Amino acid sequence: MSEKQKQYIENKHQAIVDDFIAGIQSNTHPFVKDWEPGELILPYNHVTRKNYHGINIINLLGAGYSDPRWMTCRQGADVGATLPRGSRGRAIIFWTKSKMVPLRDEDGRKVIDEDGKQVYTVIDLQRPVLRVSHVFNASQFQGVEPYIHAGVDSDETQRFISDGARLVRKIVEKSGATVIHDQNDRAFYRPGADEIHLPSQAQFRSEAGYLSTVLHELGHWTGHPSRLNRDMSNPFGSEAYAKEELRAEFFSFLANLEYGIGYSFSNHQAYLQHWLKILRNEPGELLLAVADAEKMFHYVSSLTQEVDMSRETEEEEGVAETPIIASTADTKRHYMAVPYRQREKFKTACAAIKVPCNWDKSAKAWYIDVVDGQDITSLGKWEIREQGGLSIVGGDAQQKVLDEFAAVLSAAGLVLDTVPIMDGFIHRVPVDGGKSGSRDGAYQGWIMQARPGGWFQNFNTGERTNWSYGLSLNINDDQRVAMRAGAAAAAREREITLQAERKKSY
Repeated sequence: MSEKQKQYIENKHQAIVDDFIAGIQSNTHPFVKDWEPGELILPYNHVTRKNYHGINIINLLGAGYSDPRWMTCRQGADVGATLPRGSRGRAIIFWTKSKMVPLRDEDGRKVIDEDGKQVYTVIDLQRPVLRVSHVFNASQFQGVEPYIHAGVDSDETQRFISDGARLVRKIVEKSGATVIHDQNDRAFYRPGADEIHLPSQAQFRSEAGYLSTVLHELGHWTGHPSRLNRDMSNPFGSEAYAKEELRAEFFSFLANLEYGIGYSFSNHQAYLQHWLKILRNEPGELLLAVADAEKMFHYVSSLTQEVDMSRETEEEEGVAETPIIASTADTKRHYMAVPYRQREKFKTACAAIKVPCNWDKSAKAWYIDVVDGQDITSLGKWEIREQGGLSIVGGDAQQKVLDEFAAVLSAAGLVLDTVPIMDGFIHRVPVDGGKSGSRDGAYQGWIMQARPGGWFQNFNTGERTNWSYGLSLNINDDQRVAMRAGAAAAAREREITLQAERKKSY
């Protein structure tokens, strides 16, 4: 990275810190406000549906938009939205281990697609580098449907809050932390004894307030040498003590909002001036503090397999339930496209016709076990249209992905006797100039994200190369669920076929 690039990134980082400090001083940044359970949604990418991380969360929240959706200008164009001239974006800073470069054929010429556009591929870097990009709020674009918050009192939000409280209780239970309710009006973590001390739950105004306090102290608890090993020996009032409190408070902010239990900053006003002094003198402390807070969040989330930032793995709880009826050798597995919000209706519908339903952890998809001839028409709304992932997207989108991946594989010397199979499995194929009967090439493709991708390798000529589709697919969450179910079904059919072939060879 050149000195000019380094200075550019440093300037962007300093601007983020300055903006955060200004938001704290004016009491306008969400971090220093109180939020009811389910009221504030963390920022996420409108196209990929992935949450932003680290310092980018703090920066995007500070922009003051009520819409939590963000995307780049290019992503907006991919989904048919336009950005008015003069629109101002927000910088995001991230580490990357790869970069996109023009794809070239065997003669070194750039590969052009059927529309005359340059085709790009992704290559791995020897070490991660820091990058800056700019994103815009979805409300800034023309052609994007307005964001509508379900409302704190809606059934959807109340379920989110209820699930979040249950997950936090599960985290505390699975952590094995020693929690002692022996205080009147104080809550603290005692590092030497490795204990959390709290008032009784009855002294809190609400369960959310109690769980929020427990989470904050659990954040400190992660600093123990047997866990994330932060220095917890600093005396109250010291700068190092204030830095630890800043990490714990960022952790509380992220965790409370993620789990929908609300957030209150009022108990930490005493640290505010100390934190401002630290950030002015050490701007890099903001980046480090938020990064540590995310490590704390991931640590406590990993304490139970039922907790995940994406909340997708909450589906796994269905596995622990007793099946409605036991599966038998006479049943056949059918994967179903069940959005998270419809899971309870799906399970109820299965129970009504006595069809066992279960959650496939590895495929992250629901399936049912059906006896031949059994009537499952009442489950029709959740059936995938075609058992094969890609077909869910639609003919045009499917064909463009397949054509581009096929062109890339062909340019690398891989020989395919059919279209690329993008089912998430590794496929071995012959290569140009290879020995007869040998399969010296390999590729793997998938379409589980908004931007399909994969990798390929010609073992005779070069190293493994990553690839991603040139455009993002404009798909919603329901379509993504359907793709996942379709891919799971295709993978199962492939495994059944392989098992049958193995039996024939015995």
